Amino acid sequence: MSKHYLGFDIGGTAIKYAIGSPGAEPLLVSSIPTPKADLKGFIRSFHQLIDSLMREYQHLEISGIGIATPGTIDLESGLLKGVNPNLRWWVNISPLEVGATPLSGAGGLRYDANLMALAKLMESKARSWGSLLERVSAADL
Repeated sequence: MSKHYLGFDIGGTAIKYAIGSPGAEPLLVSSIPTPKADLKGFIRSFHQLIDSLMREYQHLEISGIGIATPGTIDLESGLLKGVNPNLRWWVNISPLEVGATPLSGAGGLRYDANLMALAKLMESKARSWGSLLERVSAADL
């Protein structure tokens, strides 16, 4: 069975998510509105989404979860710093803790700009988004 990955992009208006496997087209690409009331409600909704996806796709080998998030990450503390005008409560927290799941034991933090630069560099060598994901994961994550 091939490995599959669950990815989330947390934005001010939507949480986009996908499930895919290296070398294949995504199995799922979707989004939900970002819960904006407070951090507690966001975490509850985010965990419900993860749990729902893990149950629905339990027949797959979900090998990892990635979370893209707005904000500047202090790599020493792992906390989001600065100001987030769209999600004012999305500061001084760790994305790894917010996305804590049974799969998140070996989490890591990377700047999205660095990952995008790496992805662009590898783009010419990638045959599909899946092989690009595999190369980025192997090289940087």
